[in-house]
Amino acid sequence: MPENWRRPLDGVVETRDGKSFKTLRDAANYALEQSGRNEWQTAAGALIAAAKTGKAGDIRTATKAFRNALFVDGLKLKV
Repeated sequence: MPENWRRPLDGVVETRDGKSFKTLRDAANYALEQSGRNEWQTAAGALIAAAKTGKAGDIRTATKAFRNALFVDGLKLKV
């Protein structure tokens, strides 16, 4: 697994029910457990791209896609 999977997300993503995601790997592991709906496919693709490049812009995009998929699934995010 590329070292970039250890890179932090663009800010910790926390849900009100206690889930916490700090790295690309944390988010990817959770995304893999979800259904194949479009939001999760988009998030997974963005997380893979971010892990491949390690670029800050790609990590920002992946974090936004991940947060969006959580939101669509109805998980309330801490702000």
